[in-house]
Amino acid sequence: MVTNTYLRELITHTQKALNICSKNTKIYQHLGELYKIQKDFEQASYYYIEAIKLSPAPSSCFYSLHFTLQAMNWFGGCSDTHLIEDGVLALRQVVQENSDFNFSKIVLGELLAQQGNIEEATSYYRSASYHQTMLSHPELVKKSWDNSFQRQPNFLIVGFPKCGTTSLYSYLASHPKILPTATKEIRQINLSEMREIDLYLSHFPTITDSSYLTFEASPSSILFPKFLRDLSKHLSKTKVIILLRNPVNRSISEFYFAQKILNIRSPTYFEESVDSLLNSEDPCSIFELLSRFSLYLTDETSLKQVPNFYQDEKILQNGILPHILGSFYIYYLKAWLQYFSKEKVLILQSEDLFQKPVEVMEKVYEFLGLATHALSQYHNSNPNTYPLVSKKCRNQMENLFRPYNQQLESYLDMQFNW
Repeated sequence: MVTNTYLRELITHTQKALNICSKNTKIYQHLGELYKIQKDFEQASYYYIEAIKLSPAPSSCFYSLHFTLQAMNWFGGCSDTHLIEDGVLALRQVVQENSDFNFSKIVLGELLAQQGNIEEATSYYRSASYHQTMLSHPELVKKSWDNSFQRQPNFLIVGFPKCGTTSLYSYLASHPKILPTATKEIRQINLSEMREIDLYLSHFPTITDSSYLTFEASPSSILFPKFLRDLSKHLSKTKVIILLRNPVNRSISEFYFAQKILNIRSPTYFEESVDSLLNSEDPCSIFELLSRFSLYLTDETSLKQVPNFYQDEKILQNGILPHILGSFYIYYLKAWLQYFSKEKVLILQSEDLFQKPVEVMEKVYEFLGLATHALSQYHNSNPNTYPLVSKKCRNQMENLFRPYNQQLESYLDMQFNW
């Protein structure tokens, strides 16, 4: 089982490798990934920045750094001002030397926002949005781009993670009347102050032609009811789309996605984790942790406790536990839907999107008030392969989720047949 001790040992061994190969970008990046698993986002950011300084060419490291910077912001901000200053210097150089790498402007904007330099952060977000929209709709930009105009999103894809949001995003982004943001996931969860709202809205293309719609897709948003509360208050016209996948399959997918980072390839690890969870001496206390975790996500003060939650040995010893949190849909939807009228929410079943995408996309376009835009092919944009799970283990998980699924069906007045 993965424990804090195991992670610390893995980090120690990787740091020894770094002492031998001090200019190896991959080792820096791997250390960043390990600290990210520990929810030590400052240390993770440090190693990602060092990797970028060694190799400033476009890479997945920029996307990882973007995530850890956002996560720091979720859970209380960065306490190390030198880290942010170092990151700003590194990213300024990347932007200066490779102006075509649009995502580097997004990362620089995130660092500047962490510094409190909101005005400059906003300028980089808008620049990234401008250049992306210019590539896809040059005539529209020449005709309708207005930097003094603040564009609100028409709709958002807000969840759930590992439910096909990347595929849905790519289908929607292909529509000639839809303008996506320069980054798929903004992941900003605070919209309570005007400066936070301005920062969020600066990601969206400032096209004055209202026949074009704009959106973003942060599937983790669904886990933060506070974001929904702020959204419904300040951006009340925005619609939301929510994808729900069989919770057993969603949990398995997220679990194996995480194991890739840890380089754990045991085909039995998942089933051992499920057995450990369901046959523990005090399973009730574990599910009490789940309930408590869902409450952590509702306000800023409690959010600061989330990294500690993930470092709890009880959580780490039950390897599956962190990955089933997002599968108890009823917890989050009850918190979300109280803020939105039914006509502003579209709930889709992931299995339908995978199996009959044409029919589902027609439903989505009708919800958005757009003409249908059929594609020649519909690909799974973010596939994840993993070992088959035994029938016994799957039955155990189905039994675990059944009462929550029944509550969900009753609450939504929908049938999912999971």
